[in-house]
Amino acid sequence: MDQTNEVLFTWLHLSDIHFGHGPASHRWDQQLVLRALKEDTARLQDRGLPKPDLVLLTGDIAYGGRETEYQGAAAWLEDVLGALGLRKRNILTVPGNHDVQRDADHSNRSVGRLVERLRKESEALDDALGDPSDRELLKARFKNYLEFARNLYRGVDDSDSWGDALYWHSQRTAILGLVIRFVGLNTALLSADDKDRQKLRVGKEQLAVGFLPDAVSTGELVVVLSHHPFSWLADDDEVSRWVTARAHIHLSGHVHEAESESLRKGSGGDIVKVVAGAVHGPGDSPRGHGYSLASVIANPDGRLCLRIWPRTWSPMNKDFRLSVDQIPEGAVFVDHELRLRLAAASSEQAPPPEESFSPSDRPSPTAPSASTLPRDPIAEPRVEQREFPPPRHRLRRPRTRDWPSDRRLSSSGHHRYRWPRKIGPCGSIPRIIHPATQVRLFGLA
Repeated sequence: MDQTNEVLFTWLHLSDIHFGHGPASHRWDQQLVLRALKEDTARLQDRGLPKPDLVLLTGDIAYGGRETEYQGAAAWLEDVLGALGLRKRNILTVPGNHDVQRDADHSNRSVGRLVERLRKESEALDDALGDPSDRELLKARFKNYLEFARNLYRGVDDSDSWGDALYWHSQRTAILGLVIRFVGLNTALLSADDKDRQKLRVGKEQLAVGFLPDAVSTGELVVVLSHHPFSWLADDDEVSRWVTARAHIHLSGHVHEAESESLRKGSGGDIVKVVAGAVHGPGDSPRGHGYSLASVIANPDGRLCLRIWPRTWSPMNKDFRLSVDQIPEGAVFVDHELRLRLAAASSEQAPPPEESFSPSDRPSPTAPSASTLPRDPIAEPRVEQREFPPPRHRLRRPRTRDWPSDRRLSSSGHHRYRWPRKIGPCGSIPRIIHPATQVRLFGLA
């Protein structure tokens, strides 16, 4: 890790697990891959990566919304949380299209008719959510998911707006007093078939539940979770504008192809979008399986950025490894600068209020940190932070007038104009030097 930067908060981003999908051979393959993922997350700290404070699930936990599928998912998630030393309250989730119980549309014709009217815009979604009987019809499509979510959130602080868990917001307090607001949007409310694109809606009530309580302050970091990228929504423009104006990070899944990008508008409202790969994708998927670890990093001058370590499945080695296709060449992570700056903190930090969440198992100022404990020099290489020497031909940094009004900076190429000496806004690339062989490596296994 870069010694000049402070890790404030870390999460594990999972999506599209698809419990119960496929024939017997596919389900057994899923069990093998999920066991490998749990073992990989348990070794993150051994690789010098930060310990997650939270697990974020962006939908498609089950495949058909069946109760047995959620029972398997809950058991596996408890194993993952146990391997990370976390509790149930350290997980947040939103539903996906595979979490919908499609049989509810056929067993109760009123449900199917309501969904069809809403998809055709014959009736407004917010009106249906505001009508108690219509709301109950929509909730019937998520009966098993809601029970799964209630079991996860049971005992969570009442100050969090869980409601009936269709959509929610939650505030957590990170290191140095940074308040993080997580907003869970349900983009699967109107999911019905394979022709969902541009027929799904979020509406205004979900945005109000996420952004209005306690009025999002300028000092909060706002992270929005949804299953579908907003391009799948019929109200894409309206939702995207509100989220870009109020949030700093948007996490999603559904498309089974991992990517991250920084979207910067000339009028302001920069946002970082992170799309997760599938934890276990279809058997014929060329993109395989994957997940990511991400940390909010503070620079010494208070600038914040999101640092992502993408992990992907290696079919040859049957384990998870660094995904080199999602990071700049020669790097072991990708950085995305956030538009938020950390407020100046006093030398003595007050303890967080009781109702806020404190990241678990953080070393206290007087307790020895993991870096001070003795380590086996043969079993574990040390990390030495160095800068790359400048290339033979330096690339000119674009001047202000060279920037377009709207520009997308992707995870695999957004540093191409400025990477000669440092990668990303949060620091240089670590070189891994094995103490026994003194061999320099430029990545993590």
